[in-house]
Amino acid sequence: MSNANEFLIDNHTGDDFSVHIEPECFVVQLKQGECLTVRDKYFVAPVTLRIGKSELGRTVISIWPGDGDVVVERNGVNVMDAG
Repeated sequence: MSNANEFLIDNHTGDDFSVHIEPECFVVQLKQGECLTVRDKYFVAPVTLRIGKSELGRTVISIWPGDGDVVVERNGVNVMDAG
């Protein structure tokens, strides 16, 4: 049996920041006021969000898949297809 998560990453920080989709290290810039929708279908291990800082002190969110499929969308378009 599979499970599902769906959530938004909504940038209200006042700054642009990077979202890294792993393990491919696909980078998306999330501007102030923008949102990403994350959809995660998994069996046992869900997606993990890691929040950290770059070498320059900027916020970075990394999306690590669990044992299923993760799709990240901006305005209804898969960001990995739009790149």
